[in-house]
Amino acid sequence: MDGNLSFCLAMLYYEDQKEEALRKAKDFRETRIPKYFNHFEAVLSANKEKNGELWLVGSSLTYADLGLFHLVEGVSHLSIFLIPNINMMKRA
Repeated sequence: MDGNLSFCLAMLYYEDQKEEALRKAKDFRETRIPKYFNHFEAVLSANKEKNGELWLVGSSLTYADLGLFHLVEGVSHLSIFLIPNINMMKRA
């Protein structure tokens, strides 16, 4: 398939789904991000109380911490106001 034609078809598909995409994006920002970030915050807080460290698991950096860092950096541009405790997570 011609590259331009497939691009146009993708754009038509996006335009057809734009209203639903905006609704899903809003739900993602308002519901899913806070749900998971609250969970990560609870895990970080519990580990700090237990080990005195702000790591997800144990007392040193793990792949889980790197994954969380990547996630926080990736969504932090959405809005600092949607994720009130993002600064704590970014310090972790």
